[in-house]
This record gives sequence, C-alpha cells and structure tokens, in this order.
Amino acid sequence: MGGEAMRFLVVVFALLLISVQAEEPTTLTWIGGASGSLLTESNWDPAGLPQNENWARITNSVTFTESGKDYYWRNAKLTIVGKSTVNFGARFWFPKSDSYLINKKDVLVDIEEGSSLNATYMIGGKNTATFIKTGKGSIVGRCIGSSGNLYEKIRILDGAVSLYGGEDNCLRAVSSIEIGEDASVKVESKNGIDTSTASARVLVQVDGILDFNSQAQKIDGLTGSGIVTNAFGGVKLQMRAQKQNVFSGRFHGRLEVAPLADAPEDACLIIGDA
Repeated sequence: MGGEAMRFLVVVFALLLISVQAEEPTTLTWIGGASGSLLTESNWDPAGLPQNENWARITNSVTFTESGKDYYWRNAKLTIVGKSTVNFGARFWFPKSDSYLINKKDVLVDIEEGSSLNATYMIGGKNTATFIKTGKGSIVGRCIGSSGNLYEKIRILDGAVSLYGGEDNCLRAVSSIEIGEDASVKVESKNGIDTSTASARVLVQVDGILDFNSQAQKIDGLTGSGIVTNAFGGVKLQMRAQKQNVFSGRFHGRLEVAPLADAPEDACLIIGDA
C-alpha cells in the first residue's frame, strides 16, 4: 500500500475515533450542596446542564429549589448514590426533549441501596419512551406516567416504588408495566394502575411484589408468577378480557376478582398454567 493511501486510512481512522468519543455520554455530578437550582450550570461538575445522553449523578442529599412549578429535565439518565435523599418538589417531566422521546430512547433512573428519590410527577409526554428503574434504592412520588403523558413501557426492575397519586393517576403506560423479581411497587390510589391498549400487560416477575394497599384496581392483562398483595381490607381487582389475564403467582390478603362492566361475558382471571 502506497504512502498516500496509508495516510488517508490513518486520517479516516482518527476521524472515526473522534466521532465515537464525541458520542460517549458525559457524567455531570451535582456539587450545589444541600439546596439549589438544577438550572444553575455552576452547580454541576463539569459546569453545564445535564442533557441529551448525559448522566446526572447526585452523591449527597439535596432539595432542589424548583418546587411549585414544572421542571423539564433535559436529559434522560439519573443516578443517585451515597445513601442520599433527593427531593424534587416540582412536576418532573423526564425528559422534556420531544426528539428524544420520539426516538424512543430509554429513560434510566438508577438509585443505589439506601438512597431515595422523592418527586411528585415523573411523566414522559410523548407515549414512546420506556421508563426503567434500577438499583435497590427507592422512589416515592405521585405518579409515573399520567393521563395524556404516558410512557410506552414502565419497567421497575429493582428496589421499592411507592406511588400515592389521585384516582386514575398513578402508574400508567401504553403497552406494558413490568415489576422485576427484585422489585416491589405499592399503589396507594384507587384505579391507579392503567394500561391504555387492548394488548397491554401488567407483568409481575417471580418474587416481584405488586401491593394494592387496600385500593381497588382495574387491570388489563395481569401476567407473571410474582406476588399480588393487599395490606388490609377487601379490594376489587377488575379484569377486562380473558386472554390477557394469565397469572401463575400468589395472591395475599383479601381480593375480589370481577370483570369490568364493558368486559365480555367470559372475562375471567386464569390462575396457573395457560
């Protein structure tokens, strides 16, 4: 190979390497202390605002000062470590970027054991992105997804999530809600679980826990082999279509299973092997 061709290949390789490096996400770490604004660039290291593919990393307990108004998170990756408690008083749009959502990028929230995220609303906006929660830490909030601002899918893979939203406004996705084998989800509002399409699923993996907390629920497509529990009192678990409700797990507490008013006459819950 001639010298000119070799130099050409070296230049091409260098440009490709620069391109790959440019696409690698940056981690911005919060250095704004125990209280401050997410929108102040100097509160992050390196200075700037988390956006696009960047990770926002929080290593200490903090209350953000955006309470009382919507906060449009500009990236879709958040990690909380160091046994930290992070308080969002604002409505937490996660993320805001329409192009990010349209491209169906995953929304990632990783919370280390002993850490927690307290937020009112964690809502997606465009019905296309998947919300994924990992790590053994906890989330306490009003809702993940809400009417008109749903995620395509919600996957709670690890740790505890407790949602206290108002009726019909707690845990909502277009196609599926998954509770992983190392996860628990407590729904503290009536009819708080909702999947909006006929093919939707609520999947409770083995050893995963779905807790109704004495609140009646309407579920389309309960599946899996985990645990569905009710802490106290009797609640009604209403089903819509026979084919979608095949559950081989365990029920704890007082539960009444009944079809919805608009369900076909043969609507029921199949427990055991399909």
